[in-house]
Amino acid sequence: MTNLFVRVPDNLVSSSSAYDGMQSTKRIRMLERLEPLIWKLITADGRSEARLWLCNAVGSINTICRRGQSTLFLDILRSPNPPKDEEGRSGQMLARQLLRILCEKAPEKAGKIISKRSQILQSFFKGHTRRILQWFDHFAGIGESEHKRGAKSISQFAFVNRDICWDELEWKGRHGQSPAMVATKPHYFMDLDVLKTVENFIENVPEFWSSEQFTKIVQDGEIISLDLEFFVDELLEMMYRYDSSEVWQAVQEFLLEENFCSLCQRLLILLSDMELLTFLNAVGKILASRNKHNGFDSRDKVEMKTSQFSWLETVMSTGMECQSLDELLLINACINQGHQILRLLRDEEHEEERTNLERIMLEMKQSSKDSEHWALRRECIHMKKWMAMKFLAIENWVLHYHLSSECKTVASCESLFTLNGIQFDRYSNELSSIEKSLRSSHGSKKSKKRRKEKSGKKKRRKLSSNDYSSASGDEDMGKEYANILIRSELEEKWILSTDNNASIWSMGDLPAYLAGYAVMSWLKWVISCWTCELG
Repeated sequence: MTNLFVRVPDNLVSSSSAYDGMQSTKRIRMLERLEPLIWKLITADGRSEARLWLCNAVGSINTICRRGQSTLFLDILRSPNPPKDEEGRSGQMLARQLLRILCEKAPEKAGKIISKRSQILQSFFKGHTRRILQWFDHFAGIGESEHKRGAKSISQFAFVNRDICWDELEWKGRHGQSPAMVATKPHYFMDLDVLKTVENFIENVPEFWSSEQFTKIVQDGEIISLDLEFFVDELLEMMYRYDSSEVWQAVQEFLLEENFCSLCQRLLILLSDMELLTFLNAVGKILASRNKHNGFDSRDKVEMKTSQFSWLETVMSTGMECQSLDELLLINACINQGHQILRLLRDEEHEEERTNLERIMLEMKQSSKDSEHWALRRECIHMKKWMAMKFLAIENWVLHYHLSSECKTVASCESLFTLNGIQFDRYSNELSSIEKSLRSSHGSKKSKKRRKEKSGKKKRRKLSSNDYSSASGDEDMGKEYANILIRSELEEKWILSTDNNASIWSMGDLPAYLAGYAVMSWLKWVISCWTCELG
């Protein structure tokens, strides 16, 4: 039965000996043999997936304040060497993506800025028939309440400024319409040649593009949906070429409002390794500063995070700076993506890695003792901090590997809980009506069969086709019933109590949950030892 090593012996730190040093060395050598195999698995198709896992882990940090998250991203956008896009334009790749998100989620922020740029709006429509018709060809017909989009702005502007622009209106019929006639019958605007009219306004009525009637319609940002990339390019130019305070202000407001997880998932993947590492260390400084300001003891802070299983938040809150992104990718994969590594291990293309890894795992299982883990934990106190994190992460994946093969039956799971002092209760999950029907039907047929056997009738007769059908049906019903029982056991759920928190877990989710629970306990212990040494 697997030990999670969450119940630490009282004399663990003080009981160190030369023999412990030999045991820790043996364990470390085993973990070092696993490290290149795991790294090869998670980077077989490049490092992009491992980077994505890490970016998601950063996004799971939920204690970054709004002002802090805004500062983190603004620092990248304003850095002397910001990320470059595919054409090598400095600072624009991350900003371009951020502006896309802003235009999608808060178009009114961009709309207010664009509405004040009449030249941009004129150039947007000039020579673009599709855009003109999409925005302006929305005049109300008979029975409709009002004009929409650009049609509304043209009708309002034309009436207010009829002395300077009514002649620019082009009509489809032989004769034009007078303002008085259209005022009484607004549906006459349906006869307007929208394309020629807008082209006339572009060439001859510059006042329209900066008018209150037009800018008011544009301010809600709906116009951006006609061509997102056009407006992103314009905002980007305002942001970097002209250093527009309006654009920077809109970006800052959006960063204060937007969800940190969403920003991380969509922006961090664009950063280079060095930029991502810089960002992560900046996150660590914010977390460490917050903890120092709040006056929490380090051991209390780690305890607070244990239930959340955010290893990255727990470690970065100590103020530790990481020098290698590859180390972070490996640690995060081992802790947060243990099931994904197991999935990769089953792929045919990784047969060599699977063979080598299984050989090492078998060797560890046959020769390792619990004392080796405790010796490793003691040794971690004296290692370089990120090296200690790496060995604990690989050790955690070894645990996940064993749990995946062990958590197969209700009995084995509950024995595991008992061994590790985890309080549990079965989660009541009523059978579906179909399952109840099948169980009832199966039980009824078994009773009938028993009664038939007891009747003592031995008269032979030729079986009819109906008898064969009934026998086949009984067999199918029995198989289906057996499958339900198997599925029912696999879907068994428990209410587990860990760290004064109760949560419901199914058998399939147990390996990841228990491994996460264990590694957070290990990290808590090691970090508390570091804190005591500093004290």
